[in-house]
Amino acid sequence: MKTHIAVVAMLGAALAGCSDPQQPSSLEGAAQPPAQAAALASATDRAVAQPPAWVHEATTSERLACYLDVVEGGARTGAGWNLVGEAARLSGWAVSLDSKQQPSAVLLLHGAAGDFVFNAVRSQRDDVTNAEQFKTLAPVHPGLAVPMLLEGVPAGSYHLAVVAGEGSDAKRCDLGEANQLLVP
Repeated sequence: MKTHIAVVAMLGAALAGCSDPQQPSSLEGAAQPPAQAAALASATDRAVAQPPAWVHEATTSERLACYLDVVEGGARTGAGWNLVGEAARLSGWAVSLDSKQQPSAVLLLHGAAGDFVFNAVRSQRDDVTNAEQFKTLAPVHPGLAVPMLLEGVPAGSYHLAVVAGEGSDAKRCDLGEANQLLVP
């Protein structure tokens, strides 16, 4: 586990174009105007009502690296990302070292009020694809965007994890204590 965290930390720090997870984002302390917040997620971006069991059963794997770049609709705090409304969009990346074509992914929010799962949209990220540690693999669509409409998600603190792949092939990558999501 410690090795996995160290590897992910080294990967994140080495990538050009990725912000330091310990540094404040440009959104620190800034609330999103209502019109802009509404554009972050649509009615179809609610938590998955009944996620398959494999989402919760996926185990942490050193073969999956992930990183959270920014949370639109939130402000960076010492405790994580403090959301300021009912919608947010998380952006980052996740790379499975087992496949050039990156598998589908979901974001798992785990907190005292329960677990909530949101679908991720894959995208091309040249900064990740061309990063030294991934050049040989040249992953296709390593980027992640997770629009979230937070209706029905109780207020509280949530640990974040990316689950990539499906069924018995699913792997989990925890985003760490610095990336907790604080839902108002």
